Amino acid sequence: MYPYYSIINETKYDKNTGFHSFRFSWSLDTYVAIEYFCTDPECNCNSVLLDIDRVTPSGTTENIGSISISIPDFKVEEIKAKHKAIYQSKLNKEFKQGIPEEWKSYILKHRDHVRELTSARLPVDSLQERKGALLTTSALPSRSYKAMSMPSIDLEKTPTMGYVEVFGESADQLVFTHGENRILVDEQYCMKPSCDCRQGLLTFIQLEPGKPTSKFVIGYSTHKRSYTVVENYTTNKEIEELVAAFETAYPAVRRTISKHYDDMKREGKRAMLEKQQSVTASLASLPGRNDPCSCGSGKKYKKCCGSVGV
Repeated sequence: MYPYYSIINETKYDKNTGFHSFRFSWSLDTYVAIEYFCTDPECNCNSVLLDIDRVTPSGTTENIGSISISIPDFKVEEIKAKHKAIYQSKLNKEFKQGIPEEWKSYILKHRDHVRELTSARLPVDSLQERKGALLTTSALPSRSYKAMSMPSIDLEKTPTMGYVEVFGESADQLVFTHGENRILVDEQYCMKPSCDCRQGLLTFIQLEPGKPTSKFVIGYSTHKRSYTVVENYTTNKEIEELVAAFETAYPAVRRTISKHYDDMKREGKRAMLEKQQSVTASLASLPGRNDPCSCGSGKKYKKCCGSVGV
């Protein structure tokens, strides 16, 4: 399967070339779903693959997974996360019930276009040669996009977020080895500027063997040598062993957690300021009480829409 923009030899990135930008409810970042189609003239498959990329603040991309969808019923066949411990459940939650309606008409149109390009009108050898040239010039492993502004986050509804969710997979992830197992430590922090908890919520996830498994969650202090167990799915002995192994693997980890805590608080302040500015701008756009109402009724605002709830 090849990306639609590569098949048509296009370097613009928008819905017409198979790019659908969106945002998850759990992240500040912009994401892009990229359409991939089968170009084998002998194949009768009716599927489209949507590659899900995160757009970094610098405009480059990082792949987090993919979604396979049947056409024309748009049934979700499979959801794969690149990093299952972090993204699998979140991708499932967002896409299990299907993809956004506005994407479907573009996908159908692009599927039909690809079928035209790969029809018997072109000899197979010529098509393969053309495909190879397109992939060489267009299908780059890391695409660049125009930087997109990030939305404000509601700190009342979502006060705690993951460090990777806010700063992306380019942020350093904490992974260490204990015995034969690799352990990922997922970081969560409270972003409310008014909160002075001075701790990170660390989830210890065993990556192998088998499926990723959460072992426990601790509140890890940023300023003193202590932690509290928040959730426990294993023995106290294993908690002590894993925390000790974690601190051995990262001798300066408390300093790292403290820095990440400060980073998240700074983003929380930014989000709160953006929300305040948005509210102020909305209020400023309202007409005065004695001004003509903006609805066009001809009445004064105080006698029309401005009287609602008064």
